[in-house]
Parts: sequence; C-alpha cells; structure tokens
Amino acid sequence: MSERPLVFLDLDRTLFDTRRAPELWQVLAKHYDIDAEACSAERSRWYVWTDKTTYYHDFSAQLRNYNIDVAAAYEYLRHSPIGKGALEFPYVDVLVQTLVSLADVKVLTFGADDYQRVKAMLCPSLADIEIITTTESKRRILEQYGHGRVCWVVDDRPIGHDLPEGVQFVQVALESEVPDFTEDWPIFTSLKDVKEYLYEKLH
Repeated sequence: MSERPLVFLDLDRTLFDTRRAPELWQVLAKHYDIDAEACSAERSRWYVWTDKTTYYHDFSAQLRNYNIDVAAAYEYLRHSPIGKGALEFPYVDVLVQTLVSLADVKVLTFGADDYQRVKAMLCPSLADIEIITTTESKRRILEQYGHGRVCWVVDDRPIGHDLPEGVQFVQVALESEVPDFTEDWPIFTSLKDVKEYLYEKLH
C-alpha cells in the first residue's frame, strides 16, 4: 500500500493572520506594565536577518528586554481570549480537516521556534498537527521528506522555484498585495479555493 501524500502548510500569512500580531501586545498589556503601541512600534529592533531580504522576529528576546518571563507570557496568551482562534484566518478549520482526511499534514514555518509554536498554539485548528520550525531555507527541510511520496507545499511566499524536484506548490495571497499571477503555479486568494483545489488533486 502506497504512503499517503504529504501536505506542508505555512503558518504566517497562510493560516495565522500575521498582520494582526500587534494584538498580542494589547493582550499582554492587560497583565504587564507595558505600552502595547510602543512595544509593537519598536519590534523591528528584534528582527533577526538571515539574508538581505529575509528576517524573523525574536519575540522572546523582546519580552526579556521588558523583564517579562517568556514562558509565563506565552501561557497567559494561550489562556486569553485571543487563544481561541481570533488570529486564525477564516476557513483554516475546514482546510485542515479536509486535508487530514486525505494526507499527512504538517505545518512548516520559518522563524524562532518558541514564537512560531506560540502562534500555532493560538490556532485551535492546528492542535493535532505537527509543527516544524526552521530559520533556514524550507528546501532543506523538505529534502528530508519525499522518498517517492506525493508532496505539496502551501505558502504565501513565491518559493515554487526553490523546492526539491517533485514537490508541488500552491501559493496563497490572503493579504492586500496583488500576487504575480504569471508564476508557474496556482495562486489563490482564499483558503476555500485552496481546499477545493487540493481536494481534487489528492482525492
């Protein structure tokens, strides 16, 4: 019997509405003596650049700068109202449920491990999904999988040309930027369309 297909889902701007991440500071400000707007405004001081165009936010380092216990802050976020899925994009639950019925689903996300896992934790639809984090090229992670298996990647970044041979790519564009629809892969502006497309390919 052949192995089930693999589907790797990106997190930021694909499942998690990263544009609304500043709301995390608003929640934390209710418990800690911090200025939410000021914390959000200076977050770029804790960007870690991995090359000239790619960075991730070391949220934990920023918390420590304010003398906030990182583990306690993350636990506070988990139990706050925002932990009930407020920052999930609409339709994530249906997308994940559908894909899990057809394939082995994993989240493959770029960024600091602890912060990425917190964001995934704030998405209830991902409760039973394996989270893989990296601060390197996703290609290196994907090369560890495959071995003849059907493999799909869903990501907001146009990384279709930087994937291992045989890995199929779908781009999502859920934010206001107009994507380049001339690329060599399907691009969708809703997760419902992604679900319907992959359902046809995997069913």
